[in-house]
Amino acid sequence: GVVLFVGSTVARQLVAFFLQGPTPDLAVAVEAGSFRSEEVVWAACSMRGWRDAMEDAHVAEMLDPAVFPDAAVFAVLDGHGGKEVAAIASRILTKEVRACGSEQLGKNGSTGPCLATALEDALPRIDLRL
Repeated sequence: GVVLFVGSTVARQLVAFFLQGPTPDLAVAVEAGSFRSEEVVWAACSMRGWRDAMEDAHVAEMLDPAVFPDAAVFAVLDGHGGKEVAAIASRILTKEVRACGSEQLGKNGSTGPCLATALEDALPRIDLRL
């Protein structure tokens, strides 16, 4: 165990030295969950790889059933603007989708909101908030 760990650590450092880049991190972070009494099971995995830091965030969240019955959002937010931007966007995504869906519900009445349109409307609003 210890010899293998030390050997892999030394190998990573040698690779990083010769390639003059960040040391690869091959550790995989896993998060899993389920919705609707285990009917919808999900998992998300991420790996930093050669990047200096993990900058991505993800969302796996049921939407408000009053606006979108039986709908969930699954998204990966790439941290092009840094990990903080991806983290903030992951926290506000479903709130903005709900707000856009509620606005549609007010306009459309009984026909209900369209999830695709709500997502399309929400993304520029999130961008403005960042």
